Amino acid sequence: MKDIAYKCYGVIDLSKLDTTPGGYGPLAPPAGWTGDKQAYLHLMRCRYKDMGARQHLLFAARLYAGSPDIVSVTGPFSDAALAVLNGLRPLRFEGMSSKPAKG
Repeated sequence: MKDIAYKCYGVIDLSKLDTTPGGYGPLAPPAGWTGDKQAYLHLMRCRYKDMGARQHLLFAARLYAGSPDIVSVTGPFSDAALAVLNGLRPLRFEGMSSKPAKG
């Protein structure tokens, strides 16, 4: 099955993340998808290789890291999606300081 469902890179509400196949956003598998949790995690790794999807995944991870109380993750793969978001957070924020750089 070709995975092009996430390629609608327009404005999306990353505070409402759905993992239902055929749903909208970077964490939703394509319509008709029947994989299990391991297949879902593999799908997310594949999406991470796509620049547009990676930007949405990293921004969702950043939003979740900064404000987990305003982000809702729903659907059959919500636990796996939260693991993805938590796993991406160190990649994006590792080594960053809250202090401004001296210049």
